[in-house]
Amino acid sequence: MQRHSILVTGGAGFIGSHLVDALIENGHHVRILDSIVEQVHGGNLPEHLNKKAEFIRADVCDVGAVAKALDGIEVVYHEAAEVGVGQSMYEIVRYVKANDLGTAVLLEEMIKRPTQFKKLVVASSMSIYGEGAYFCPACNLTINPQLRSDEKLSAHDWDFMCDACGGGFRQKGRPKKSPCSRPQSMRSQSRTRSNIAWRSEEHIRSRPWRFDILMFTARGKRFRIHIPVCAQYSRQG
Repeated sequence: MQRHSILVTGGAGFIGSHLVDALIENGHHVRILDSIVEQVHGGNLPEHLNKKAEFIRADVCDVGAVAKALDGIEVVYHEAAEVGVGQSMYEIVRYVKANDLGTAVLLEEMIKRPTQFKKLVVASSMSIYGEGAYFCPACNLTINPQLRSDEKLSAHDWDFMCDACGGGFRQKGRPKKSPCSRPQSMRSQSRTRSNIAWRSEEHIRSRPWRFDILMFTARGKRFRIHIPVCAQYSRQG
């Protein structure tokens, strides 16, 4: 297996730290960039932080720190983000700064080095999966609903009704191996469609785990980024 120098932003977090462990276990050199958010870590370095990883304590919005963290790096896993949908509704600046500006800082610094990186992997929002399946007990029918219409939203009508019998659906949840062809919630669409062009339906069905972003440097060179969006995460322990 080829070994790489890898940067994991947000590498002290739940998903990021498990990713760091797996990468180190496979022989890669790993560098972590993490601000150690007070709300998450209490301001202290977590005990689970892998001692074999190089650690930089800095904000992903810090241009200088990001530039330094990228030195000598071949692969980037971007996991740094503020999480919590409810809190983001009233701490808007904090969330937009970390999630949008932070990602912009990282991308801009990477674009300045178009020949350095082999891969950038960006974690998707769990909202990409939508709200789950619904079940009609009268018809023994399961559906995966699309977005609610403007009329239903205006009427504050959140329930889905069965087209066959007119009865109400019960929430069933989403199975682990549920297909994911397109985002099925407003938030997930806003997080994907603004900057990413959908491929053909055949491409989405055959390779549902990846989006491609094609960016350009100041000199016109192409810079392609691959983003997995439907990967399944399974972790024990």
